[in-house]
Amino acid sequence: MRARTGVFAPVIAALGAGFMFFVVTNLAVFAGDLYPHTWAGLVEDFTAALPFYRNQIRRRCAFTAALFGLHAAATREYARRIATT
Repeated sequence: MRARTGVFAPVIAALGAGFMFFVVTNLAVFAGDLYPHTWAGLVEDFTAALPFYRNQIRRRCAFTAALFGLHAAATREYARRIATT
């Protein structure tokens, strides 16, 4: 079995998890008493949350790149050290 070394799967997983969090939390806010329970209220709720979602995407991409980048660097360094001994 071949190990996956691509960046596609972690990025899709991070963005998908962020999208699900965005939808679920905004539906929970919509279910409360802050917005009217109409289509216009739902659109207003999601529109008000878009600036926060944009920042969430940036943070998730940065964290995912750092996490998997550091893991790849550590794995490469370990393999280099093993090969020189």
